[in-house]
Amino acid sequence: MPPPSSSSPDAVIESIARRQHGVVSIQQLLGAGLDRSLIHRRARRGLLPRVHWGIYRLTHVNTPRTRAFAAHRASGPDSFVSHFMAAFLRGLLPVPAPVSPVDVMMPGRGHRRIPGIRRRQHFSLGVPDHSLVDGIPTASIIRIIVDLAPLVAFRTLEQILGHAEREGLVEVEEMIRVISSLPHRRGVRRLGLLLGKGSRDLTRSEAEVQLTVVIDMAGLEKPTMNARIGPFEVDALWEDLRLIVEVDGYKYHSSRRSFEADRKRDRELTVRGYRVLRFTWKQVAHEDEIPRTIALLARFVPLANERFEPKKHKPRPAP
Repeated sequence: MPPPSSSSPDAVIESIARRQHGVVSIQQLLGAGLDRSLIHRRARRGLLPRVHWGIYRLTHVNTPRTRAFAAHRASGPDSFVSHFMAAFLRGLLPVPAPVSPVDVMMPGRGHRRIPGIRRRQHFSLGVPDHSLVDGIPTASIIRIIVDLAPLVAFRTLEQILGHAEREGLVEVEEMIRVISSLPHRRGVRRLGLLLGKGSRDLTRSEAEVQLTVVIDMAGLEKPTMNARIGPFEVDALWEDLRLIVEVDGYKYHSSRRSFEADRKRDRELTVRGYRVLRFTWKQVAHEDEIPRTIALLARFVPLANERFEPKKHKPRPAP
């Protein structure tokens, strides 16, 4: 069969579909010169597979982007792809969710149900909801992280958030501002734990409380909290042991400048004769990490009762 000429219906359809990840709507097929009976015959024969009502694809193109664009096109011009598929399109997940359904946000109410598409409830974040990714309206990075927070494993959420921050895809301060406006939203507490509540001023009391809990669990000698050493205020100090423990917030939060400042501070404290141990929020808050934290602390801090002299008993008089 000879290739279609540039003016044939098939050439026009191929040109349209190439710009839309292999997807073409029934209106576009009609506009290219096919009639409805021919469209239906091709669909029945598998020459033009139907993805959704009124939405078709070319037989040789069937990628995640094909599914995503088809779901958007079937849902209307105001819709955008969200959740797992959006995370894949943005590079936050290596693969999309299982074959179907595709998550789509459609502002407003009264939308009909579409097989293969899961309509997600839209709510305002106070920041832009979406933008184009390869021509597909796709949820923003912040939107994706907030939406996936209650749905994925904690480790997966940590990886997504860490990747987004390292690659400069999201500003942590903006992320904190957004979740602060959604205190009762599912998953926000998990995000708060990962973010360390943002800055040191916000994390300090929680970090100190959690560190104290870990020390109590281990039965170790208690430190002085918020102790001052020269110009520095440290989280926990065992003065006679010359030991300092600091609890950092979210491990990807610090800027390079903050990271360097913390290391300079540690060097100056070391020069003063102190050993500085740093733990992340995860290391003092996650049940999988706490045993390792306790084991490390126990190498430097004695048990709470080890410093007390054993009670001396008077010898009994001889009978």
